[in-house]
Order: sequence, then structure tokens, then C-alpha cells
Amino acid sequence: MFPSYEDFGVAGLFSFMVYGEKPDLAVEFRVIELGKENSVVSYGFKGTAVQDIKNLAMEYRNALARQADVAPIERRRDLLDYHLSEDAFNGYLRYACPPDVARTDAEVCRTHPQYFLWPSDRFFVHYRPQ
Repeated sequence: MFPSYEDFGVAGLFSFMVYGEKPDLAVEFRVIELGKENSVVSYGFKGTAVQDIKNLAMEYRNALARQADVAPIERRRDLLDYHLSEDAFNGYLRYACPPDVARTDAEVCRTHPQYFLWPSDRFFVHYRPQ
């Protein structure tokens, strides 16, 4: 249910694209789990993560306007997305789903997002019951 490692990387890329066009727009992503009761988890970036994405997006936009080479900026964007994914997933594992080495099943962690608090100044995850 929790946004996966890849989800945060893609969210970083989409945030970059949005902030390049509308820096003041609030961006949030959702994961929906369908079942007897639908579960929705909203997630995204805040604080310094948003500022890092916005700064890089504006640098990219300015380079396009000058018709400059954007390849170095794209590489930095890809690296930022990688680090955001790593930081988000490692933080999640640390606070919400510490591994239980005593278990042998593949489903080691089934976090209940309605009880989940993530003390992060760069990421947010909110449970939104339906």
C-alpha cells in the first residue's frame, strides 16, 4: 500500500515538470488500494525536497529559454530523483516498517496507514479513508 521506491522517483520527475511550469502549484500523489473498502494514501514532498526540485526546475526552464544544453541539468534531476527515492523508502522502513527478521514469509510488513506517523521534514504520507 505504501508508495513504493519507484513511486517516489516518478513523483520527483512529475513534480519537476509541474514546478517548471507553475512553481506555486501544490503537488500531491495518491496510491489507491481497491477492495472491500477502498484505501487511499496521499504522498509527496515538502520542505527542502520541494525547494530542491523547484530550484532545479527553474534552472532547467531558464536553460531552455537560453537554448543552452540541458543534459547536465537532466542528469542532476535524475540523481535528485534517485536520492529522493532512497531517502523516502529508507525513512519509511525505519519509522513505519522496521524489518522483522523472525518472520519467514514474503509479506514482512503490512503497515496500516491510518496509524502511521512519519516524522519527516522532506516527505509526507497521509491516509485518506474512503
